[in-house]
Amino acid sequence: MIQIISLYNNLKNIYLDNKNIKVNTFSDYQSFDMYDINIINLNSEEIWQCDNYQIESLNIKDDLIPLKLSIKTCHTKIIIVLPKNYEFWYNWISVAKKFRNNKELKSLSETVTNLLQTYIYEKIPVYVYEKCETTIDNFIFNSDFYFSDINKNSILLTSNSGNKVNTIIDENVVITSLDLFNFKVEEKGTEKLNAFINKIYEYDKKEFYPDWINDIKFYNDKKHLNEIKKIETEIEKLKEKINKSKIELEKNKKIKGILYLSGNELNKEIINILEDILKEHNDFKDIFEEDYKFISDNTTFIVETKGLNNEVSGQNVTDAFSHLTIYEDKLEKENRKEKTKCLFFVASERKKIISERKKINSRQKTIAKRNNTLIIDTPTFLNIYEDFLNKKISKDEIIKIFKEQFGVISYNKRGDENND
Repeated sequence: MIQIISLYNNLKNIYLDNKNIKVNTFSDYQSFDMYDINIINLNSEEIWQCDNYQIESLNIKDDLIPLKLSIKTCHTKIIIVLPKNYEFWYNWISVAKKFRNNKELKSLSETVTNLLQTYIYEKIPVYVYEKCETTIDNFIFNSDFYFSDINKNSILLTSNSGNKVNTIIDENVVITSLDLFNFKVEEKGTEKLNAFINKIYEYDKKEFYPDWINDIKFYNDKKHLNEIKKIETEIEKLKEKINKSKIELEKNKKIKGILYLSGNELNKEIINILEDILKEHNDFKDIFEEDYKFISDNTTFIVETKGLNNEVSGQNVTDAFSHLTIYEDKLEKENRKEKTKCLFFVASERKKIISERKKINSRQKTIAKRNNTLIIDTPTFLNIYEDFLNKKISKDEIIKIFKEQFGVISYNKRGDENND
């Protein structure tokens, strides 16, 4: 016999024809000892309400407190079904007759867990939000949460992918985040519930091995234990390689950010690349309003960066070389002479894919040429940097391009072969 206990009787019709399943509410449930399994269903939006200014209790706590006592004193099987990602409503305004505030349960994991431990069961773990699926006997069970840092001996069920723990056991109490009472049209509620129950209580049908049996070595036990240990060591090494590759991929993703970033973030990444090419760190200070400055091959390069949602305009180019003018005016006042050049790094139409971005037009090219400026679009600069990392172009060759080209940069990527 199974007793399902919910806030309301809305599940009664699903199990109406099943004499082995009784549906009751929090306020009128029967003694747990009358049933083989008692299921506490916390999936009801109205459970997650608190009239107080802050979330410090549940409005239905008076119904839950005796329920907790029943769980504590019961020796039959108990299943606690945690809620989906409902909205938690709080701060009741009596005049307006509505709640002022609400937050999703996924953002209140510690607060809600504390409430569950207070009103339901002390050992309910903190949950983490992530929608997952678990398949049991061709039935798909959805969950909005999983449990982390769980003792592996208490794990009963995990998600289909990612092995996210969604069902655990503590003595006679099973805690699950699976939605046991969500049925597709073609599914039968009783069959789906039975599939879950049969799965989690499989261990009741098995005879557990005593711990000491593992100390007795038989036939080829040692061979296979050594093989397992060897494979586990290899797996750890492979995991380490995977982690290193993931770190490199994240570094590359950060560099590729020059294709779409703007403002300080774009400026920072451009400078990082330039400093890697130059093999020197420049303690640059923004005195003359330029974004960056470096000296190479007897030339002072004034660097400007810009991330644009649209195409490069004449005003953008004018703004860039104006910083060169400011620097040259400063040199004139100090009676100093330097060869200077403006490098304007620009991520234009940055929200579009590269193939859909328009080329910088001839007007902007003319303005740049006239004003000692080289416009460097970030996709081209990324190609140059990739060739530099692959040793297909040197620092001196890059500086030569910066120094000798004006208008819009011209560069063909060197070699089409893939680099592992």
